[in-house]
Amino acid sequence: MPKSGINLIPGEEKASFEVIILAKKFKTYALFSLIVFLIVILGYFIAFFRMNSHLKSLSQKISQAEAKINSYKSLESDLVLVKDRLVKIKKIFSTQKRKIEALKKIKEVSPPEIVFRSIESSSKELKISVTSSDLGAIKRFTERISNPEFEKIFKKIEISAVSRVEEGNYGFNLGCFF
Repeated sequence: MPKSGINLIPGEEKASFEVIILAKKFKTYALFSLIVFLIVILGYFIAFFRMNSHLKSLSQKISQAEAKINSYKSLESDLVLVKDRLVKIKKIFSTQKRKIEALKKIKEVSPPEIVFRSIESSSKELKISVTSSDLGAIKRFTERISNPEFEKIFKKIEISAVSRVEEGNYGFNLGCFF
């Protein structure tokens, strides 16, 4: 049997041509809006993942920079320590140089009969143990060491009592204070 088309919708309720065109336009607009929305969402996802990877690389750079800063701080503390030690070494050398110059000056004024048996050095004092077989040489030495020239080098010079230390030798201690 042949099929016949039966229209069950009454004529006044049929969609008009304008409504169909409007529905097609609305469908096209909705499809376009959906495509734009999906492109924007895709753009946000791409931007999110790029920013996330950029944030990770920046975080790595920050941790590397912090490590470098810490190494510089360590290096700086080492340099400060070296500087402090150099200042102390310079101070010691200048003190030692001053003591050596003072000893040379003492040796220059001492008669040939004077023998230095021992020399002790501390930060502010120079102790010299002196012996001689000639009391006259000791007298000349003490007179020369009492010279105002030595007052510029030493704050104070002390000479202990002369005593007989060995057969025929006399000795005393000389204390020179800086």
